[in-house]
Amino acid sequence: MRSLVGSGFSEMKWRRLAVWIPLWLLLGCGEAPDPRPSIALVVVDTLRADAVSAYGEVEGTTPHLDRLAAEGLLYQRAFATAPWTITAHASLFTGLEPDRHGVGIHGVMVAPETLVMLAERLRDAGYQTAGFSENTYITEDFGMAQGFETFAGQTVA
Repeated sequence: MRSLVGSGFSEMKWRRLAVWIPLWLLLGCGEAPDPRPSIALVVVDTLRADAVSAYGEVEGTTPHLDRLAAEGLLYQRAFATAPWTITAHASLFTGLEPDRHGVGIHGVMVAPETLVMLAERLRDAGYQTAGFSENTYITEDFGMAQGFETFAGQTVA
């Protein structure tokens, strides 16, 4: 085996490398980036698909939603589980059909605490959760803030 010491690599260069190589290796030993994707659920109540450029409306009508659609997931066939905000959102947040969660049916207006909400599942999986609402029905008053670490929204009173 040929020695590199006699081939232009002085002993001093080897000593420097012996110091720097472990340092470079240690620099690469930081925490690995979180492999989980970021999740942003954007809900716009009563916005019809035919009013959004990504769904065929005149281009440029909704530039921010179009960018989200281009960078994220765009559903071509999405349907609401109910025609009423609180009932549809309870389904969205629980994954249950309206007859299973009962919110907005037979006078039930507040989501029971026994329902497991999407924010709770995400929080339990290690995500930081935050909810922001300008809809009167999507608030703490109606049980929709359950599971969010941070929630900001208008209240009924």
